[in-house]
Amino acid sequence: MLKKPLSSIITASALAIPMIALSGSATLAQRSYQIRNTTGHNIINLYVSSSSSQDWGLDSLETNSSLRNGESVNIKLSSDCLYDIKVELEDGREIEKRQVDTCASSFLTLAPESISDLPASTTVAATGSSGTGGFFCDTSSGIPETRYQNSSGSSEVWIRWSSNFFSTSGYDPLSRCQAVSGRLENYRRNGKLNYMGVGQMNGQNIICTAIKPGNCLGLVYTLKPQQSPLETLQQFMQHRVGVVGTAPLYESEDGEEETPFVDVRPFLEGNTNTAPALVSPNQNNTAPSPEQLRDGGELRRL
Repeated sequence: MLKKPLSSIITASALAIPMIALSGSATLAQRSYQIRNTTGHNIINLYVSSSSSQDWGLDSLETNSSLRNGESVNIKLSSDCLYDIKVELEDGREIEKRQVDTCASSFLTLAPESISDLPASTTVAATGSSGTGGFFCDTSSGIPETRYQNSSGSSEVWIRWSSNFFSTSGYDPLSRCQAVSGRLENYRRNGKLNYMGVGQMNGQNIICTAIKPGNCLGLVYTLKPQQSPLETLQQFMQHRVGVVGTAPLYESEDGEEETPFVDVRPFLEGNTNTAPALVSPNQNNTAPSPEQLRDGGELRRL
């Protein structure tokens, strides 16, 4: 049985390395275990669970934090020795370690060779028919585009990447297209793309995915400081329904903040696990920011 992450996220101090308690009996002796990130990429989700458990438990990173390349995080383990460890990178790829003997060593180093070997970004014609479906980055129009392809081979543009805002930092439109397309496909495959909403990570506003309204689970991309999260989210889904302002919005369930979430399930087919995960394994990507909102056309330009 596959392990399934819970939607809750543990909050810890942002001023020190978080010490995160895992599920288990409070009476068991706990010990510290360190996970070191040397993958060359930032980690946005971390799950550590006893190998005898049937689920992944809680995300071990604090709510608004990621584990940057070169950083470490300390977690607390019970007396069990064998643990399963899974991390999700910013570009949508994953690292999964099964039955790690945490009693034999006090730390685990995650290296680049640990990253799942996914194929490089590929392009297909808008009218092509491959018999599969999913998100991918297409450059056939001359502008990088995040497209969604259904199982019959028909594809349509979700995001057109025309911004050079981060090009001086090495994050050109193509790298952002590849990163976001890969994330969306990863979330779709793992059942995390029911809703899209707004949240925060590292003090920045982000567009995120969620299983239910009010619970951000996955980063899609970050917004520039001057952008309105609500307006951006509304613009993001406008052409999906064909009429400005009619995208279905859902309020969060926490009762504290009126955070809108858009139900994207009507715009996607069922979870087609045969879809290729089209991301670049060698691209040094980061969470992209859109340069502008929709500009009078049918497509969003970001």
